Amino acid sequence: MRVFVCGGELGIGFVVGQRLLAEGHKVTMLTSYEDLIPNLTKNRMNPVLGNVQDASVQQNVAKADAVIDVELPNTLLIQKVHVARLRPYLLAQTLQGSGRPLIVTSSAAVLGDTGSNPVDESAPLRPLQGYAWLPRLEKEILKSSRVRSIVIRPAWELHGCRPPNWSIAIGNWMRLAKRFRHGKYIGSGENCYSAVHFDDLADLYCVALKKAGAGTILHAASENFSMKELAATIHRGLAFKGEPSSLSLKDARRFSPIADALTQSHALSGDLARTLGWRPYRESIMKEIEQRSFENAFASRLKLPSTECKNA
Repeated sequence: MRVFVCGGELGIGFVVGQRLLAEGHKVTMLTSYEDLIPNLTKNRMNPVLGNVQDASVQQNVAKADAVIDVELPNTLLIQKVHVARLRPYLLAQTLQGSGRPLIVTSSAAVLGDTGSNPVDESAPLRPLQGYAWLPRLEKEILKSSRVRSIVIRPAWELHGCRPPNWSIAIGNWMRLAKRFRHGKYIGSGENCYSAVHFDDLADLYCVALKKAGAGTILHAASENFSMKELAATIHRGLAFKGEPSSLSLKDARRFSPIADALTQSHALSGDLARTLGWRPYRESIMKEIEQRSFENAFASRLKLPSTECKNA
């Protein structure tokens, strides 16, 4: 099968491409970086330079047996988002009527605050601020005429890559712990996040290509953890004495500009993906966070550069 891969050519897209090659597929990789072309070619991928609107790129999409877009459109600097101008929509239009697979990437942000119990793919959509356009994009993709359209919503926390791609929230929890020299959670600490390892996420795109039917939404979540568990992990990694403790929301607002957001939950169930044969098995994000916390504590003692996540 000829598979056209978009997005993350320096990261998740490249890894998905490698998985596809190992399974015997031919891979064409879209890139906007001319310097990457030799490396992609060396790794047996056919690089195409440009944007999805370009005629040459459209021709490659039209020739593909399947298309996978592994990257959520970045709309942070766009005042008004026009879904019809976003890459996933344009890909769906090109494949219209072909019956071929199109896998696009969404986000847990489309669900908003889920509550602490992991939600499945049928949960109501209450998108976070800045993501009001995302339900419209999902709807347009899933209703594409005669396209085997599939949407993957990766967990809130992606780990296992360097530098780690944790959300801003985890960086804030680490800073709160350092400020108080104790692991901290807000209130009861029962609100939860979901996580998925970088390599497990790459596996899911390949599983979806083989087995997911048209109109399928899949949550890429391999584990869920509470903020109380996170606080204990950071506390342990930073080698603090005693036990983690609660912080009132009022006090948390004094020390973190996103304190209210830190009380939300982004908890997903990955059970549906598992019924298709997805088997996430890489190590827990808790192990990675504990190790990073230890490295930061060690660097601080020796006055070395911190290894804290750049997104934090």
